[in-house]
Amino acid sequence: MLLTEQKAAKLIELIEELRRDSPDVRDRLDSGAAVLKEPLSPEVVLAALEQPPSQAASTQADTNVP
Repeated sequence: MLLTEQKAAKLIELIEELRRDSPDVRDRLDSGAAVLKEPLSPEVVLAALEQPPSQAASTQADTNVP
């Protein structure tokens, strides 16, 4: 799970870099991508995994990015 999250964050970072550098694409700030490209710390992932399922679902809903 953690490795997948790190890979996804890296892909978002690379796509954002490509978007910024491509002269054919209008440069714009994407705050959602800025948040998603930051990898989670292992401590946050571990804490989420240690929570009971009902508590983890409410915490996950609070941290979702629109």
